[in-house]
Parts: sequence; structure tokens; C-alpha cells
Amino acid sequence: MIAGEILILMVLSLIISTFMFRYGDFFNPIAVAVSALLPFLSVMLKMVLPEEKQLHQFVKVLTLCGLILLSAEVLVFNGKSLTTDSNTTILTVDDITFEESDQLKKQGDSLIIKGDCEMFLNTLPQNAKGFIFHMNQEINEDARIFHVWMDMEDDNFRYAYQIVADTYTLGNENSCMMSFSPYETLYSMKLHFAQIANPVTLTEIVAVPALPYEFSLLRYMILMMICAVVAIIIQCRLYEVAFDWRKPPHLAIVGMMVMLCTFSATQFYDVVKVEDLTEYEKDKNYSWADPYAQTFHALNNGRVALEIEVSPELEKLENPYDNSARRESNAPSAWDYAYYDGNYYSYFGIAPVLTYYAPYILMNGKLPTTGMANDFFATLSIFFMCMALLSAVRLMTTKPNFLLLLASLPAITACTGAYYCMEFSDKYFVAVASAQCYIALTLWLGLWGIAVKKKLWKCLLFAGSGLALALTVASRPSVAISAAVLLPFFFGILFRKSETIASRMTQAFSFAVPLVAGLGGVMAYNAMRFGSPLDFGATYQLTVSNVNANHLRLSLLPASFFHYFLQIPQMRSSFPYFETNCDHLRNYGAYVYMEGVFSALMNPFAMAGFLLMPTAYKRTLAGFRQGVTNRQRSVALALCFIVPIITAWMDFCMGGLNLRYICDITPLLFIGCVIVLLRTTDVKKKMYRYILTVILCLLSAFLIWVMLAGLRDCMLLRRNPSYYDTMRDLLIFWH
Repeated sequence: MIAGEILILMVLSLIISTFMFRYGDFFNPIAVAVSALLPFLSVMLKMVLPEEKQLHQFVKVLTLCGLILLSAEVLVFNGKSLTTDSNTTILTVDDITFEESDQLKKQGDSLIIKGDCEMFLNTLPQNAKGFIFHMNQEINEDARIFHVWMDMEDDNFRYAYQIVADTYTLGNENSCMMSFSPYETLYSMKLHFAQIANPVTLTEIVAVPALPYEFSLLRYMILMMICAVVAIIIQCRLYEVAFDWRKPPHLAIVGMMVMLCTFSATQFYDVVKVEDLTEYEKDKNYSWADPYAQTFHALNNGRVALEIEVSPELEKLENPYDNSARRESNAPSAWDYAYYDGNYYSYFGIAPVLTYYAPYILMNGKLPTTGMANDFFATLSIFFMCMALLSAVRLMTTKPNFLLLLASLPAITACTGAYYCMEFSDKYFVAVASAQCYIALTLWLGLWGIAVKKKLWKCLLFAGSGLALALTVASRPSVAISAAVLLPFFFGILFRKSETIASRMTQAFSFAVPLVAGLGGVMAYNAMRFGSPLDFGATYQLTVSNVNANHLRLSLLPASFFHYFLQIPQMRSSFPYFETNCDHLRNYGAYVYMEGVFSALMNPFAMAGFLLMPTAYKRTLAGFRQGVTNRQRSVALALCFIVPIITAWMDFCMGGLNLRYICDITPLLFIGCVIVLLRTTDVKKKMYRYILTVILCLLSAFLIWVMLAGLRDCMLLRRNPSYYDTMRDLLIFWH
């Protein structure tokens, strides 16, 4: 084995040195060390622990994987570097034709790029098949990936430039490389730079016969880890293990996965120093602050109206909610606030104010940012969502597959919407993050309370669930409908003859009292603002259209299902090659607000769960000790799909389409999809379905992380500027 490895390394080194264009080393020393140590480890284990045949076999498999991956890194991932030509040409600033402007200036031997510009390369070597751009952007909090694309003029298109390469890059040294394939004579190249944040310094461009060979240690180690995990799963037959709530190791592993999913939120955090926040003073005017801080300020001063001055022109309008009328009269107005009876109000829910803004301001004396609020609620929503899923699995499945359950946790974390809330991090997503946080808490505590035996715990959990549901209504009322999934189980408790009436009423009141008290507070607050306990102020928005024109129409049900569930992503010209999409059907009969979305069932695991739903009803489950019946579970599972469809229709009719509204339907829908997958996956009967299902769960999480890499001005790339270049180079190895 050792001799074979040495031979393979020698052959690969010969290929690299003879047939590849390269800049650096043949192999990464760490990768070579790992591959070299594995055969020795195999020999040592055979000598020291001859009876541990399973461990010895595992190391042998891993050794083989290491050799295969080393070969793949050379022959597959660096296939773009194959060439016998090693001649390069350095193009300096003097070889570049451009017009100096405020956006593009020469400074010594460099070009300083500050904005959109273009330049020409007219004297080019005929062996050129790619460019390496030596440029730098200062990496600070303002650093962003910028757009670079390249047009070519050759004998195929002699007098018309054709786009041949397109990419985004952070602009680190050697981070931007672009390839092209000219036909016969290469005449000229035109370079475009756009979306520049910080000034970019371009020092030189190297024309190369092929893009250089670069061994990716990150890719090698990731693939080695995947091979190791797969080998362990196959060798130990872990795919046959069913999750057991009574086994501490199972609970510990699931707990670690939940914490890993929760910790992933830190990659999106809007890190703000406390000393940089604005001091809060009770007597100060905060008309510039976000609506949640303004609402706290108003309540802290004993009023419900916001401290925003209303213009006389707006007060004179017969219909101030008509955007056309406001424009025609040039009436100044506070955009996207609720205007009612001569005052401004926030139509956003009050729950974020009560549960985050007020405690933070009172404890720190500072005004938090919307990014901080989004991070707080989204992080909690990830944890609560994972726990809600586990509670649903406990109640609605028997002997769930352990590995599939683990794979479903990162899928539901990435796809539900918490990452979106932190990525965009504005006032609109605060309400979404808060609603997702509290509906997940509602479902977790409610489903957990149904499963536990002790009456005291039941009552405490139901009380927490009821309070969380009230906070959901106080965040975003439409999301609260998802709590309907609890109804079959609650009715089962109320009509359970094996328990006394007193016991049943105690449990019912445990849930109802906090819920009613919370809803009562919300209704009183609504009445103080808008004169009606059921009026949340949405119809008084001063926004792009008159919200009063929106009403429920059954004819929009097909369109809402298409947009919210089936609308495919839009393709783009550069990595990650897909993004949110908005396909306007143009047959709604009236104006509908539309923005790009990533629809729910475009997450692969969700589509699989949705399609397999009929199969799930063919599997009958044994009754639980808690008295939960198959009928209750069946109704609850049906509600996991019916309620999101109804919610999507209502949101589409009353609000339109955007990514925030998709987040209203994902928590309950994705719980239902995971339940279906767990109930329809039988390792012994249909192994192919099991493998495919696990892959789809992991692929769903992966696709969201890839898509987020393309959001240039959002929090992930602000927090991790090099993330885009790393992901692109890791995945798009062929150019």
C-alpha cells in the first residue's frame, strides 16, 4: 500500500510538472502528510491491534479515499491547468487603454478603480487563454465583492465584442482569475468593473496559457471528512439506527446538532459595539429612529402615537392612503408608517418592543439597532424551531431514523427563514424574526406538553405555549394560524374520558389564560390607537399602494400557490448561478405587490416531503401512552400542509409577494415535510429512497448557504468578506 501511494504521488507530480501550468507547490504539505500517515497507521494498527479488524478496515478505506482525492485534485479539479505551454506575459498599466475619470485614475504603476469603468487590452500574446488580476481592495467593514466581466474580440467576432467571462470577487491578490478560448487570432479584450465599494488597486494583469494549478486544502479536507463519515455510517450500519429518546448518547448527539445549528446564526451577526450605540433620553425626539424604538419612546412617555410631525398638506388630503394623491399634492409623509386621525403609528407588532427593545434600553440606556433585534429573535427561532421539530417527531412518528433526523435539522434551520432575517436585517424582518421565534416556541412547548405525563409539567408547558402564541399575534398575526396544528391534540385532551373533568379543564385553562391575557393586552393597545381591538393598523399604511384596495379573492388561490410554493429560482450569469425570482403572471385583475422570492417547495427536502405526503397516510402508527390517536396525528399532519396554503393565499391577497411572506408558511410546512420523510423512509425496504432523502436534506441546507453567498450587500458577506471567493473557488473549479 505504501509503495503504491509513493508511485501514485510520483505519477501525479510528473503530470503536474510536465503537463500543467502552475505557480506554487505540487501538493499541499498537510494533505500529503495526511495521505502518508494513513498507510502507516493501517500497518501499525494491524501489528498492535490485530483483533480490531473493523478499525483496520476503516483506515484502509480512508487511505484509498485519500489517494483517490489526491488524484482527483490534480486530474479533475485542476483539469483547467492542463497545457504544455508555460509562457506568461505581464501586462502593466502601460499596456492598458482607458480614459481617466473620477472612477478610474493612474497612480504610479497602478490603476485606482473607484467606480464603474472599462478598459481595453489591445496588444495580447496569442497563447493567452486566461488572465490573473493582481489587485487589492482594503478589507474593512465597507469591503464588498465587486463585479468584473470581460468581452473578447477574435476571428469569430472581429468587429463586435462578446462577453466571455463574468464573475464577482473581493479583489484579494490572485483571487480573480478568468479564462477564455479565442478562435484563431485574439485581437482585443474589454474589461468592465462595477459595484465598487472600496477603491481597488490594479497593479498588473498576467496573461497565461491556462489558469494555474492550485491544490485546494480546504476542498481536500472537506471531501476527506465526508468520506470518513460515509465510511463510518456504512461500516457500523448506522443508517439502520432508530432514534431513541431514552438513550443519553442519542440525546447528546441531537443536542449537539441543535447547538451547531443555533451557533450557525453567528455568521450573520451585525456586530455593534455598545459604546457606538445612541444614548437613550426620555425627553429627546427620536423621529429618525426605527419604528420599534419610536414605539418604545412613545410608550415610555405615556402615549401611543409616534413622535413624528404630520405635515399640513397630508392632513388636507381627502384620501391620504392614495400614493398618487400624495405625489400630486407633494404632501410630505413618513414612508410606510400607519397614519390615522392626525397621528403616525407603527403597524409593526409590539412584541419586539416588549421583549427586546424595552429590556435592552432599560438595562443599557442605549438604542439597539434592527440588526441586533433580528439577530436576537432569529437565533432563538433556530433553537426553538429545532426543538419544535423534535417535539413533533416524538409525537407523530415511531422509531424515526436517527441519521435522517440529524440531516433534517440543518435543512429546516437553513430553509425556514432565520438566515434571511439576519441577512437583510431591516425593520421589516424584525417582525418576521419575532413571529418565527414565538410560533416555534408555541409549537415546541405545546407539542412537548401533549407528550409529557406529569400534570404539573403539562400545565406549565401549556401556559408557556399560550403566552408564546399571544406574542406571535403581537408580532405578525398571520403567522399565528400555524398554531392550528395543536388543535387535534388539544381536542383529544378535552374529550379524553380517562381523565377527570377537573384535570382536563386545568390543562385547558393553563393554555387559555395566558393566551387570552396576552390577546387582551394586544386588543386594548389596538383600541387605543385605531379605535378597534381587531385593527392592527395595516390598512393605514402610507406605502406604494393603497392597502385598502386589497381583499381576499378566491380566484388568486392558484396564483398564490404557484408563487409561494412552486416558483423556480432565477438564473444569473455568475456564481452562484441562481437567485430569488419574481415571475409576474400578469393576470391578477388588480395591482399586486411583487418582489423576488425563493419559494418553499424549491427546497429539495420540502418538495420530497410534499410529494410523499399521500404515502405517509398509508403508514399506521401504534398509539402512544399519552393517549394520542392515529386520527389526531393524521389531522395534525394534514394541517401542516393545509394551513400554509391558506396562509399563503391570505398573504398574497392582502399583501402580495416577498421573501418575508414566504417565511410565514415555512415553519409549519417544513415540520410537516420532515414528519412525512421520517414516516415514509424504510431503510430495509427502499434503501434508494433513504439515501436520496438524506442527500436532499443536506442539499437543501447547502443550496441556501450557496445562494446567500451571492447577496452582495447583506450581512453574511459583510461579516465574512472572503466567503464568496472561497465558496466560488471551492465549487466552480473548471474556470
